[in-house]
Amino acid sequence: MARSRPLGLVSLVILSLLGLSAALAPVIAPYGYDEADFLYRLKGPSAAHPFGTDNLGRDLLSRVLYGMRVSLFIAAGAVLLAESLALLIAVVTGYFGGWLDAVVQRIIDIWLAVPVLVLLVSLVGVAGPGVRTALVATGLLSVPASSRLLRSAVLGVRAEPYVEAAHALGASHTRVLLIHIVPNIAYLVVYSSTIALGAVMMLVASLGFLGLGVPPPQPDLGGMLSGAGLQFMRRSPWLALWPGLAIMLIVFTVNIAGDTLRDLFDPRLRG
Repeated sequence: MARSRPLGLVSLVILSLLGLSAALAPVIAPYGYDEADFLYRLKGPSAAHPFGTDNLGRDLLSRVLYGMRVSLFIAAGAVLLAESLALLIAVVTGYFGGWLDAVVQRIIDIWLAVPVLVLLVSLVGVAGPGVRTALVATGLLSVPASSRLLRSAVLGVRAEPYVEAAHALGASHTRVLLIHIVPNIAYLVVYSSTIALGAVMMLVASLGFLGLGVPPPQPDLGGMLSGAGLQFMRRSPWLALWPGLAIMLIVFTVNIAGDTLRDLFDPRLRG
């Protein structure tokens, strides 16, 4: 892997380090995310504050670490919810077909026709901002695209000769699904999850930027880009620089890592 996909390996390493840093934020962050020093407001990077401070004198490095922790938790939970539902829908509709497949696909067509951000803002506006609301809302809105992708793979595997042979030998639907269908689309589930993770990260950041994400003082990367980050951007550009770089780096490494994992797990590409 290191020789054939060096960029993928580097992306996996960077993504692992970012995830580990976010998970250990309470341990490695030099300050609390809401620990203010009004005598040290809007100061540039220094030894005491490597990323500088915001308008309330809070350490930006600590806030970025805690912000990544919140954003990645929401994104990972949303992807887990989305991929679980998408896999269930894809397997049931793609394998059994019939009127159920036709009805579900028309519902998904309607769902995909509505702008995601409009639906997301509407759901959060009804349920109220918060970690749980952001996780469930972004997860549910990621289901249609993932289910459509996985369904196409189920349709392809269902038509394979070994599946027809299993039916001819009297294998039950449950056995065919668990032994032949799901294992052969597992690589696509991994790939779909990584692509969805990058998209969900952008949605979570958008919610935070619009003020509908995690309520303050708890930081999230999108929220750090708005508010003080937007108000003092010209005077103190690091307020928006570090959260923006964190979002960009996470999304970029997730996409590259997804391509690498797909190449590793796709049985058609092995060797």
